[in-house]
Amino acid sequence: MATSNSSEFPYASSAVLPVELVDSLTQVYFLHRLATEPEKVIPPGKTLLSMMIQSQMDSEKATKKPETNLADRVKEVAHQAFWNEAIESFSSPQPSVQLPRLKQLYGDLAESLAPLFPPDHKIMQFLQAHLPPTTSPLHYALEVLKELLKALRERCAPIRDEAIDQLYTKLDEWRDPIPEAIPNHSEGHSEPPGPRLAVLIVDTVKGIVSLAEYMKSDLNTAILGSMSEQEVKAFVLQQAKVRERGAVVELWDAEESPSGQVLREKWRSWVALLSTSTETSFPQVPPDRQWIVRLMEQLGTPISISCNLPNSFAQGSEQSAINRTQMPSNELPPHFFFVAPKLHYIQNYLQAVTIAASLRILAQLPGPRGHEFLDRVWSLLKMEIDEDVHGPPSELGSTKIINLADEVVRIKMPLDANQESQLREAVERTLRPQDPVFLLLHRRLTEGLTRQLLEYMAAAGEASSRPAGREIPDTMKTGRTIGARPVKRPKVGFPDHLDLSPRSSTEGATAPVVIKGFEEPLLVNEIQSVLREIIVCTTWVGMVWGDLVW
Repeated sequence: MATSNSSEFPYASSAVLPVELVDSLTQVYFLHRLATEPEKVIPPGKTLLSMMIQSQMDSEKATKKPETNLADRVKEVAHQAFWNEAIESFSSPQPSVQLPRLKQLYGDLAESLAPLFPPDHKIMQFLQAHLPPTTSPLHYALEVLKELLKALRERCAPIRDEAIDQLYTKLDEWRDPIPEAIPNHSEGHSEPPGPRLAVLIVDTVKGIVSLAEYMKSDLNTAILGSMSEQEVKAFVLQQAKVRERGAVVELWDAEESPSGQVLREKWRSWVALLSTSTETSFPQVPPDRQWIVRLMEQLGTPISISCNLPNSFAQGSEQSAINRTQMPSNELPPHFFFVAPKLHYIQNYLQAVTIAASLRILAQLPGPRGHEFLDRVWSLLKMEIDEDVHGPPSELGSTKIINLADEVVRIKMPLDANQESQLREAVERTLRPQDPVFLLLHRRLTEGLTRQLLEYMAAAGEASSRPAGREIPDTMKTGRTIGARPVKRPKVGFPDHLDLSPRSSTEGATAPVVIKGFEEPLLVNEIQSVLREIIVCTTWVGMVWGDLVW
C-alpha cells in the first residue's frame, strides 16, 4: 500500500499523458469531490463558494503559463502574424482595403463580447451590422472603440476600471500628427511597421479581447456570489456531472457513432461477468439493478479494484503494460473512472472491518476488555486505510501485522514463549484473505451490505417515482446526444440528487446493519459508515450515467 496526493487525480499518473489532459482530469476530479464529499475538500473556515471561486482563479493562472513548448511558440507566432496582418491592412491609405479588415475585427470582438452584453445591446448590434461608407474608417473606429470601452466600464467589476481607463485615454488623446513632425524611424526600431493610428487601433482591440476574458471570469464569480449555499451546491453538482461525463466520453467514446454506444456496450459486458454463485445468492434482483450486485462482488474480492485509461493512453507506459499482464484484473467500466479512487478506499475499508472482526474472534475476550482491544486494533487499521493506498488491498504492511500481533499478545498476557509464538502465527494466518474464517466473515459482510444497498435502491426508486413534489426530470439530459435512439429506456433506480445530510443518511435502508460476526457496536458503526460511502458512490453513478447503461 502506498500513499497518493488527494488533490490530484490518482489515475492521471498511471500512463504517459499530455500535461493539459492531466490538468483537465485533476480539475474534474476536484469538482467530483466537491460534489460528493465536500467535507473532505473544503478547509476549516471556508465555504463551498470560496472553493469554487478559488477553482476559477486557478484556471485563470493555468492560462497564464509561459509558452515553453513548440506548440505554444507556434501559436504565439501565429497570433502575432494575425495582428501584424491587421496593422498592414489598416496601414493602406485606401478605405476599400481597411473596411473589410475592420469588419472582420468587429466580428471577432462581437464573438468575444457576446457573454457580456445582451444580443439587442447597441454595441452588439453595431459590431454585427454593415459598416457605413466613410473616407476615414480608422478615425471612425476610434469613436466606436471609445463607445465600446464606455459600455464595458459600465458593466465591469471595479477592479477592471483602471485597465479600461488606460485604453480609453490612449484613444482620447490621439491627434493626427503633422506630416512634417512624423519621425523617420531608423532601421531596426522595435515599433511595428505602419502608421501609428493602425497600431493604436489593433493594440486597443487586443486589449479589449484580453479584458473580456477577465470580465467573463468576474461575471461567473459574481453570479456564484449571489447564490445561496444550497444554490451553490446545486451548481457544483451540475457542473461536476457535466464535466465528468464529458471527460469520460471524450476519453473512451469521442470518435464513435452513435456517441455513447461504446460506453453502453462496456457496461453490459461488465454486468454480464457476474458470477453464477453470486447471482444465485440474489435471485430476485431486477436486471437494471444487477450492476449493484456485480459491483459489490468486485469490492468483496482481494484483488485491487481499478478503472484503467483506454489502451491508446497506456501504450506509452511500458510498466503499465507489464503490470496489466502480470496482475489479475478487477477492472470497472469507464462509468466509474472518477468514482474508482473512493471505491478502492471502500474496498480497503471492508478488508479492515473483516480483519478487526477476525481478530476479535481470535482474542476471545468478553466485556470491556474486548471493547478496549477492538478499539486499539481498529485505530491501527483505520490509520492504514486513511493513508489512501493504491496497492492490493489484501497486502497489509509487515509493520502493521507486527503491531496487530502485539495487540493480541498484550491483551492475552501472561504467555510463555511457545504460546506467544503460536499466537503470533495464528494472527498472521488470520490476516490472510485465504483463511477460512476471514473468507466466511468477508462474504457475510459483502452480502449483508449488498442486501442493504438493494433495499435502499428499491426505496429510493419508489420515492423518486412519486409524482407529488417531484422536481427532477424523468430523463437525464446532460452530456452528448446518443444518436437516434429513443430517450426513454430503463433507468438506474436512484433519485437525481445527492442528499448527504445526517438525517437522510440514517433513515430507511441505511438503518444500522447488524451482521453475524460483526455484532460489536464499533463494527456496527463502521459498517454503517462504509454503507453510506457506497450509497454515495452508487447514487452518483446512477445520476451521471443513468441513460448510458442499458
